[in-house]
Amino acid sequence: VNSAAALGGTMSGRQATWYISWTLTFIAILTSITVLHRAYLALRCQRWVAIVGTILILPQLGTSVITMLYSYTYMGDHYGCTTTYGHTLAVYWLAAIMPINVLFSAIFCYVAYAQYRRSTLEAWRRLARDGIQVMCLVILCNIVCNALTVSQRFGEFSEMFFVFDG
Repeated sequence: VNSAAALGGTMSGRQATWYISWTLTFIAILTSITVLHRAYLALRCQRWVAIVGTILILPQLGTSVITMLYSYTYMGDHYGCTTTYGHTLAVYWLAAIMPINVLFSAIFCYVAYAQYRRSTLEAWRRLARDGIQVMCLVILCNIVCNALTVSQRFGEFSEMFFVFDG
């Protein structure tokens, strides 16, 4: 299904960039809210988790605004409509997403470690250990992708690490 047709007509490359930006931001926020809900339940409904988590999720709204202000959309010779995201977006995304990821990771590790200490079953111990290892790999992937995007190590292709991380 063509997204332009679904919206009732055709759209320019810039409009498509804005549409995709707002959609991806909305999806990222919904994902964060879902994980926040799980963290809230895992810590037995402690109110501070909901308050701090909500405050840390709100900066993600700015991603679309930064995209609208600092991205350039142009018609290329070989690829058609192309969008180049400014360095500001990568830095902003890093600043917006890392605090909430650190909070979620800390909560997950705390819960997994608490299960590990309470459990007498070897299966729970292994599950907790494996879960902590997977979470550490996810955090490492997030940090590496964000660092490569911000550092612009691969030039214009550095933006692909932003996509890969999402």
